[in-house]
Amino acid sequence: MCVGTLSMFALMMLSLLGWGAYEVGKKIWDIRSTIARTAVAVFNFPENVYQSIKARQTDI
Repeated sequence: MCVGTLSMFALMMLSLLGWGAYEVGKKIWDIRSTIARTAVAVFNFPENVYQSIKARQTDI
């Protein structure tokens, strides 16, 4: 009796975790362009700041 209950509980937990992972993956897939744009902006941030400072120094 106890083994059956534990195995049903384990299967239920695994299915809930699988469903949660599926939902998270689906949301990430839906907003992948936003994630990509944000990653590119973060990656290019130091270069953009450097170019901005360099332009200000030549104008002075």
